[in-house]
Amino acid sequence: MIDILQKFLKEKYGLGVLLKPLLGGADANATLFKGTGDTNDYFIKVKSQFDPNSLLSIAHLLQDAGIKEVIYPVKALNGSYFENLEDKILLVYPFIEGEDGFHKNLTLEQWTLLGMSLKKIHEISVPPSLRIRREIFSDKWRKQIRSLLKQENFFPKYKKTIQKLLNNAEILSKKVDLSSPFVLCHADIHGGNVLIDNHNGIYIVDWDDPILAPKERDLMFVGGGVGNVWNKTDQEEAFFRGYGPETINSLLIAYYRHERILEDVIEYYHLLKATPNDPDFNKQFNAQFDSNGVVDIAFKSFDI
Repeated sequence: MIDILQKFLKEKYGLGVLLKPLLGGADANATLFKGTGDTNDYFIKVKSQFDPNSLLSIAHLLQDAGIKEVIYPVKALNGSYFENLEDKILLVYPFIEGEDGFHKNLTLEQWTLLGMSLKKIHEISVPPSLRIRREIFSDKWRKQIRSLLKQENFFPKYKKTIQKLLNNAEILSKKVDLSSPFVLCHADIHGGNVLIDNHNGIYIVDWDDPILAPKERDLMFVGGGVGNVWNKTDQEEAFFRGYGPETINSLLIAYYRHERILEDVIEYYHLLKATPNDPDFNKQFNAQFDSNGVVDIAFKSFDI
């Protein structure tokens, strides 16, 4: 695979690079590589079951809006921002040396910058012609959890807590204001998708699945505690200094936090069913239920 990919990158991009697989991506449909060249390094993503056109349309929108905190794809020799490799899509980006927000704390100044950047993103006018999914407030995850809770071996240690999450989500789904304005949302803006480079610049990465939804779809991550980070009051305050004064729908924040955890529980259930002794997956799953973790924070947001 690596030999074929190196030859392909040389032919289509004019890049002579040595490839090294990268671990840590949560997308089962994507394979990631670092390409080391003589003068520049690159981040290469090979992705299946993926339509790149909406991603590239979003990239153009962000670029036109002057959003600097996004890494844009490198063009191939033919001017295209992606290439087809058999039945997969290949995307090439400049490689940014740094750490993500799971492994490095943002300074308060960086939190403010993140708030400013996200506000600009939410203010972008999205043309009706752009093909991008829209929020439909689906009950998909609640249905699956309801079914799984009937199984005796479905996370028995946390079964009561998961049932409470489901009950809260059902209540919230009936209370949320479905007429809230829709804006362009990243949809997964947790610590793992904010990169801090070696010069303390920040980048919002992984724009593979944006959505038109209420702004709370993104804002629920700020203070939400995903990965047991981003759960401190001073971080939220610094973020909203950048984002600006805004009326936040607390019911939507609570709704999105509960729905996100139910989705993650299902994903971990399938991952741990396939690899039950994986220490990383077990640690990540259990950490959700830690004090001041995502579950605690979701319950607190429900009680407001």
